[in-house]
Amino acid sequence: MIELKVMYYPNGERHRAKEIGYLQISNISDLEDVSDYEYTLHSATSPMTWRGPETHHGIWRGHNRKHESIWSLVRKILEQNKDWL
Repeated sequence: MIELKVMYYPNGERHRAKEIGYLQISNISDLEDVSDYEYTLHSATSPMTWRGPETHHGIWRGHNRKHESIWSLVRKILEQNKDWL
C-alpha cells in the first residue's frame, strides 16, 4: 500500500502539526505490469470552509507500472475525483 498524507503546520510550527487529508492506494492485481488500484481519498473537517470530513473510495484501472510513475497514478486519481476536490 502507498499512503500520502497532507499535513498542516500552523505558522510553520511542526509541534502543532495536524493531518488534514490522505490518499491510500492499494494494488489489487498482484503487481502486474499493467495494474488496477483501489484507493481511499480522505479530507478532514476544514474550519476555513466549514466542510465536514469526507471520504471517497474508488478504483483506477490500467496503470502501466513499468512506464508510468507513482505521480502519474496520483494525478489520475485526483483527476477522477475533481468534482469532489
